Amino acid sequence: MKKEKDNVIRTKSCMRCKTMRLEKHFVKDYKTLRNELLNICNDCLKEEANILGESITEIKGVYIYLQKHYSKYITEETYNKFWEQALYNSKAKKVDYGGNYDIGHLLTRN
Repeated sequence: MKKEKDNVIRTKSCMRCKTMRLEKHFVKDYKTLRNELLNICNDCLKEEANILGESITEIKGVYIYLQKHYSKYITEETYNKFWEQALYNSKAKKVDYGGNYDIGHLLTRN
């Protein structure tokens, strides 16, 4: 018996470039995310890997960990191009991550 395929084109929006793409353009991690697609597309992963000099596997691992453990707190600002501010002379939008992360005063010795 032959099963008929549904004529549904499955798409997802990338949280970084905000483009609707086919699901095949997103990483699917079976082991960690349990068949859930990553929120960032392959093109954005490649761009970040090229700019930061890390391997695509390492970048994917970071985002898989982020999505698995912090999925309740993920917003579009999580996926901002954080390197643009340093590389392109402050053209990137500054992001307020909702907390004071300046721990320099905690590291100094009295």
